[in-house]
Amino acid sequence: MKRLLTIGMILTFMAGMLCACTNTDTTKEIQVEDVCTEILSKVKFDEEPQLADESVALALYNIDQNDVEEFRVYMTSGAYVDEVSVWKSSNRQAVTDKIWARIAEQKDSYLDYKAEEVPKLDQAVIYESGDYVVCCITSDAENAKQVIESCFNG
Repeated sequence: MKRLLTIGMILTFMAGMLCACTNTDTTKEIQVEDVCTEILSKVKFDEEPQLADESVALALYNIDQNDVEEFRVYMTSGAYVDEVSVWKSSNRQAVTDKIWARIAEQKDSYLDYKAEEVPKLDQAVIYESGDYVVCCITSDAENAKQVIESCFNG
């Protein structure tokens, strides 16, 4: 009986260890382009953002190509700060920090250039999930947040 109890305790312990090692990040696999398409079709922008060249996007965000697996950046001509960027990176925090740095730089630039755009930067939607970071800058920030969340949770 003691032996059976000991075996039962060992099996229970091992089952607990297996559960503790299971990856609990339930983020589903997301297609970066699909998230961009969803945002661009459902969120209002003052000027329609256009797909930016990858090298330009990386330079503007000061992100090293090796730090991201996949990304898309849509931006306007510069008269407006409206922008959408979706990044997949195993170093999500580094990408998030670079996004916040870009927003701070834009605030400094637009204060002197077109101050009415700064409130959009103050309301920028930054969403993080798993390996993904999404940034959306628009006057339609509340709707943008809902659209982005539905891409990851819907």
